[in-house]
Amino acid sequence: VGGNWRHGTYPTAHIISSKLTTEFKDFPMPKDYPDFPSAAQMLAYLESYAAHWGITDHVTLGVTVTSVLPAARAPDADDEDG
Repeated sequence: VGGNWRHGTYPTAHIISSKLTTEFKDFPMPKDYPDFPSAAQMLAYLESYAAHWGITDHVTLGVTVTSVLPAARAPDADDEDG
């Protein structure tokens, strides 16, 4: 969770759009964040969002996804272990 905000930015990077236009409407960014949060703040926000909504309970990191089917045909995706 966090994608490029975890591994693809330089230490002084920050978003180029306002936090008000970037945040999820159902999960505002912290009030103490600046108008243009840093990469570390964006990562923390995305991790917090995922934890709040229970997304991290349904994500397995560090595996290669080999196929994904619509939920109507298969409720899960397969990874390299099957």
